[in-house]
Amino acid sequence: MNSLQKILVCEAKSLNRFNLLSNRYKQIGFLLTAASAIVLTLLYTLDTGGSFWRVFTQNVLLLSMLLISISREREEDEYTLSLRMRSYMLGLVCGVLYVVFQPYVIYFITPLLRGGEMKEVIEFPAFPVIWFILFVQIGFYYLLRASR
Repeated sequence: MNSLQKILVCEAKSLNRFNLLSNRYKQIGFLLTAASAIVLTLLYTLDTGGSFWRVFTQNVLLLSMLLISISREREEDEYTLSLRMRSYMLGLVCGVLYVVFQPYVIYFITPLLRGGEMKEVIEFPAFPVIWFILFVQIGFYYLLRASR
């Protein structure tokens, strides 16, 4: 076996060490996602001004979506793993496109809607980007699984 094959075998073994969480965590993730989405909606609706609780709830939402994303299905096989990988790829691609184009959309569309001048292009905060990537990944995973 040449050195390239040894490296590939070693990398394959290291990738197999990453274990998904049990299916129970997926249920906890869905519960926390629903609860944090409701709390976030209330915080934005009531406009309490409490940025600590808003940021805390956003982080709970992200962590709960991550729980959903990295938890196994009841019946996990090679096909579900390939669906998971495809959905991660689509989530990442959509997330990168979102990050690249969203500031320019805001830059050009906001003045049209508000009737003002164009201001400088603003940097995009991390929460919406990570939320969007996880949302797209989870959505595509279940869409691909449903079309199985």
